[in-house]
Amino acid sequence: MDNSDPLRNVGFAKTDNNAAGRRLVDVVGGNGFRTGRPPAQDITVIGYPALSPYPGNRRHSCRGRTSVFNDDRIVVNCRLTAGLNGGSGVTEFNSGRGTGYINGTSIGRDATRWASPYFDEFGWDLYVYADNL
Repeated sequence: MDNSDPLRNVGFAKTDNNAAGRRLVDVVGGNGFRTGRPPAQDITVIGYPALSPYPGNRRHSCRGRTSVFNDDRIVVNCRLTAGLNGGSGVTEFNSGRGTGYINGTSIGRDATRWASPYFDEFGWDLYVYADNL
């Protein structure tokens, strides 16, 4: 599946089981994936910001409520700096376990907001396509 739309900056990788027959997610952990959620939702943005005051080598997060931007993106107020691109937006985040459901990937930001494609049927279709490879 090929779509060069930068507003759809989403990808999936499928892995085989290891030599012991275990899935990667069962060995190292992972998050779920959800699409079609309400555009206004509580979300935790997680990434590795690399401009001052952040060093780029440690995970940081911010939490906020998303809103719609330009009809095809969600945004949340978040003052993490550049380097956050590709960082996840996670709903139902459990800070004790460090898990939740991926419902966004950072496609850019300005000084105060994190932005992601809205995960609609396109995101689900891509997920199913990758899973069937």
